[in-house]
Amino acid sequence: MSERPFSVLLTDLDGVVFWRIPAQKAGLTLNGTNCLEHYLQPVNDLSFNGRIDDLLSPETVLKALRHLLVPVFPDVKNVLRELHENRIKIMGNTGRYNDCAMVSATNVSLALNGVSDCFQDILFRPYGFTTAESKDAGFRYATLHVAPEQEIIAVDDNPLDLLPLARKHPNGRFVLIRDLTTDRLLRGVNLEEDFPNVQVHPTLRAALLESF
Repeated sequence: MSERPFSVLLTDLDGVVFWRIPAQKAGLTLNGTNCLEHYLQPVNDLSFNGRIDDLLSPETVLKALRHLLVPVFPDVKNVLRELHENRIKIMGNTGRYNDCAMVSATNVSLALNGVSDCFQDILFRPYGFTTAESKDAGFRYATLHVAPEQEIIAVDDNPLDLLPLARKHPNGRFVLIRDLTTDRLLRGVNLEEDFPNVQVHPTLRAALLESF
């Protein structure tokens, strides 16, 4: 499936695995003609232990319910099953919070879509972390503890999360999944020069088939 072998797929969930409106909120609100400065900001070195927060409130339950019955992209489901059968480790690295309602809703959704067994782990965002900080912590955790000295591909659909990560880890391999706001969020960015370790593709399948 890949010209260059990899051992771990570290993937965002919403917009990559689960369907959602193919646009980033920042793409509708970010002002200016040069977005590069947003991707050059340092990302704090934080760490987390995978603990599930027992926070439970009407707000957390409502957010979780909105994620409960979201479908997995059909082509992504096939990709996940193929990778799993080929013994590729698959880990989610999501901006969803780690409260018990959201964790449960995510696990149920993966099971209802028939792909829960494909995931070795899901790394959720702890409260108090930005999404970029959480995904950086997840990437470092996978690099140091799950697959040391093994090839990892990190996939996301939000440049604001992925590009700072790619800048911080220049030897990593990163895929940005294109959506309706990607071009707007890449204004003033020359990927080949600024982020040579990032490739842009329309889907996860296209990325894994064509890029590596």
